[in-house]
Amino acid sequence: MKSRIIHILKKAHGFVSGQEIGHELGLSRAAVWKAVTELRRCGYTIKALPRKGYSLEESPDKLYSWEIQPELKTKCFGRSIVHEEAVGSTMDLAALYADRGAEHGSLFCAETQTRGRGRLGRQWSSPCGEGIYASLLLRPGIPLIGSPKMVFVAGVALCDAVSSLTGLDVHIKWPNDLLLGTKKLAGILTELRAESGRIERLIIGIGMNVNTPKKELPPQATSLFAESGKKYSRVRILSDFLFCCERQYERVLKEGFDPLLLDWKKRCRLWGERVVVEMDKVSLQGVVTDLASDGGLIMKMDDGREKKIVTGDILRLRKSHVN
Repeated sequence: MKSRIIHILKKAHGFVSGQEIGHELGLSRAAVWKAVTELRRCGYTIKALPRKGYSLEESPDKLYSWEIQPELKTKCFGRSIVHEEAVGSTMDLAALYADRGAEHGSLFCAETQTRGRGRLGRQWSSPCGEGIYASLLLRPGIPLIGSPKMVFVAGVALCDAVSSLTGLDVHIKWPNDLLLGTKKLAGILTELRAESGRIERLIIGIGMNVNTPKKELPPQATSLFAESGKKYSRVRILSDFLFCCERQYERVLKEGFDPLLLDWKKRCRLWGERVVVEMDKVSLQGVVTDLASDGGLIMKMDDGREKKIVTGDILRLRKSHVN
């Protein structure tokens, strides 16, 4: 009901009477007033005048389904949305609904997380109302062997959506971070369940610093606001990401992963860089030369050998060239 009233108020571009709203929705004027009161509690500024009715003055930048869905250009992704003010983790929320039979393309988002997480069990800071904390449920049914490469679908999609909307020079760091310069803007996490050698469900989690002030960020992180001085609509960013993600996902199902990996490589700037990778309490040094067909990172070691890295953290970068 709240979504339908917001739609009417936005369409009106001015005042609309409670009687008109009630007639269109089959409600009494008292019920309309009650719904308007609830919308105000949700953060909407709605002006009310006798004999004129209601006028929407300002909408909150919150990830409500009725704000996101009118912006969507997708066929499936985000057509079902669960929004919470606060959760432990949107990944856990998505898993809970997946167990209950939630459909492919369902989106789960929150204004804040109390136990947001990244790779390797790390915590993801989730200041209320300042970032995007969302998880997308997919039921691809593809062979399990393709699971490590699914993170690249979201990486390319998020990079494209943010670059297009903001004009900022966003790029990807293997395997799942978005950077502005050398600082982390966003992280992507995937968790899956398989049956009979195929992916039964895949949950893609996005944590992104959007309007977080610089003083609230750790030294290694940044936000769109910290870099540009501009506030951005989280609704717009999330809806654009869903469109780009659905497009990349459908291309993978149709053409396989090779075209996607080529696009990912264009958005990554590790090539020819000397890096230190920490994996299983062992540090490796070498120069990044390529991305393997399975999504692993190819490094040329100091002794001339090539080594494929399938998991690990790139701790620092130094300019170098492959001999």
